[in-house]
Amino acid sequence: MSETFWQALSDTIHRAVNLRVVTLLGDAQVQGTLETLRISAPATPSASLVTDINVVAGDVTTIISERLAAPEFAELRNGHAASVKQAQDIIERNINILVTVAKEIGGQLGALPAPSAGPNRSATGNTQ
Repeated sequence: MSETFWQALSDTIHRAVNLRVVTLLGDAQVQGTLETLRISAPATPSASLVTDINVVAGDVTTIISERLAAPEFAELRNGHAASVKQAQDIIERNINILVTVAKEIGGQLGALPAPSAGPNRSATGNTQ
């Protein structure tokens, strides 16, 4: 495996440390087709629910706007919690897939044939 592959894998894992689920109350800008949907958050959201999870450390932080703590927003809070649970399940599944792939790669490395000798090059750079 090339060093570039391992660096890319390390960078991906590092970026995947935090899982953030955000629920904003307000009018978002939605543009494009279903295949190329572009969503801009409301310029001035009137309320928000944010859950940030550090996947490695297991730290979970949830921030709820005072307005959304009111009883009439219980269904919205439950929907947010369901989205958090779904995102956690997806992360767990993806980690299991990565572990399986890493084990498979590790198992295959021992089965690889020795590298063939490359072309012999002289000091002038000509192939012999």
